[in-house]
Amino acid sequence: MAGNGKKSCILIIDDNSVQLVTLGRILSQQYEVRMANGGAEGLQRACDDNVDLILLDLFMEDMSGFDVILQLKQSEATASIPVIFVTGSDSAQDEKRGLSLGAADYIRKPFNEVMVLFRVEQQLRLAAQMRIIEKHGLVDELYGA
Repeated sequence: MAGNGKKSCILIIDDNSVQLVTLGRILSQQYEVRMANGGAEGLQRACDDNVDLILLDLFMEDMSGFDVILQLKQSEATASIPVIFVTGSDSAQDEKRGLSLGAADYIRKPFNEVMVLFRVEQQLRLAAQMRIIEKHGLVDELYGA
């Protein structure tokens, strides 16, 4: 959950409508879900929408997930949004590359609903804890600013 009882917003970026619908179905009971058909639309939605977490397909027609995460992490507006790669690839090299580019986790296809929900919740919890740490780390104890 995001602050103030508001549902966390998850952006799913994938160019496969079946995968979008499947992930949307899994997540929509607990989260506000937004969908983007491909990397370019996903980058725009990540900037425009108040997104708490991104699920990003690794291989898409218009641009790879690697290219998308590079752009997300280079933008101040989206750099702190956790990204979970969603992929059918079992390549350790792809996984290593994705994690080195800033991905927080990987979810493998075909989806296991319990694990999707668990991994999403874990990343949202970690992001919330990081915001608390950053807030307290930036607060001047003497002036409270």
